[in-house]
Amino acid sequence: MKKLLSILLAATMCFAFAGCGDTPGGGGDGHAHEFTGEWVKDAQFHRRKCTHEGCNEMSEKEAHGYDAAGKCVCGDEKKLSAPVQIVNDNHFTKGFNVKGQQDGIGTVFGKLTLDDPDSDPAWSIGQWYCGYYRSAVEKPKRNEDYNPDYNILNATKKQNGDLHIWQDASKTLRVNPVAGSVYARLEGTKEYTAPKTKDGPWPHLLMEYGVQSGVRISELYSLTLNFDYTLMSFKGDMGAATDTDIHCAQFPFYCVIQNRNPESEGFGQYVWFGACMFDNRQDYTMTFASADLGSDDKHATGAFIYQVGQRAYLKAPVTVGEKIEIKWDMLPFMKTAYQTARERGFLDKTEFEDLYATSGNFGWEITGTYDAAIQIDKFEIMAVSEIKE
Repeated sequence: MKKLLSILLAATMCFAFAGCGDTPGGGGDGHAHEFTGEWVKDAQFHRRKCTHEGCNEMSEKEAHGYDAAGKCVCGDEKKLSAPVQIVNDNHFTKGFNVKGQQDGIGTVFGKLTLDDPDSDPAWSIGQWYCGYYRSAVEKPKRNEDYNPDYNILNATKKQNGDLHIWQDASKTLRVNPVAGSVYARLEGTKEYTAPKTKDGPWPHLLMEYGVQSGVRISELYSLTLNFDYTLMSFKGDMGAATDTDIHCAQFPFYCVIQNRNPESEGFGQYVWFGACMFDNRQDYTMTFASADLGSDDKHATGAFIYQVGQRAYLKAPVTVGEKIEIKWDMLPFMKTAYQTARERGFLDKTEFEDLYATSGNFGWEITGTYDAAIQIDKFEIMAVSEIKE
């Protein structure tokens, strides 16, 4: 999967406003019911609440019933494993491999290391299209044609105690391996020479991660994302040039769920399953489900993207300076993502039991003259399995 990501990892896109889609079985206004990962006691049974704005629909009664004292009375409690943190090096102690500026080139050109220059990083940096509009070559197609000032490999490293800092012409990365935190800033005002057009590419600052092997989704009881972050700054006003279908500053998170069953005819098929941590265009993003489509100027994977609306995991809109602590069971939504992909003609040769959580990314994608920075203080994916007798 790491090889696949190296070749294809520009799947995240800057989405226009999107509703819950036209999936069958939805509510009265046409939306598909999509339930939170948190249990709600209702009439002494487990239920889940629909995440759609203004919808009070609850899921069917599930699994366990409770008596007046809150004790489960169903008699079939599941035996569960202890939570396991599956992200490789989630404190960034080994640094980052760095890929090029031209999207679609998975070559690692160098690395950003902390205290040990010989370390083998578990993470990678994707800096797709940084310096594209500042290149001496119109519409550069080769990595060597990009402006080198926008390549973070050319940044001079600074260190302040436990803080390791790199800064190039438009990007800033600060890593504290002791705290397990990372600060990422991308300045669209330094990247663009004019407002981006519909088909034009946009700069990225993505951090790509891997997970432990063998995380089979169908064997899990829960798969919880713990993501603590603060939007440190956001500024920019494009005035009359603003087109919200094109221009935004967005910080998505993705986990790739892929068919890793070598006996399956659909071996290798995958979905970009995601969430959005910030989008300057709206208080709450809605669920987005579509193919990853590109253009002559922008690489794309053609794979299915399922990005869950923010009301499933955010309690309030994202504002500058306010710390957000996400604790979100992604598993029920991954099941919905699989079902939706099948309905849309994807994963046609893949069964749910074939899917594994493999790897992913998070980071900035800025399609307007906006400057934005985020601080991430915790990133964990916790897997809990059902123990079979």
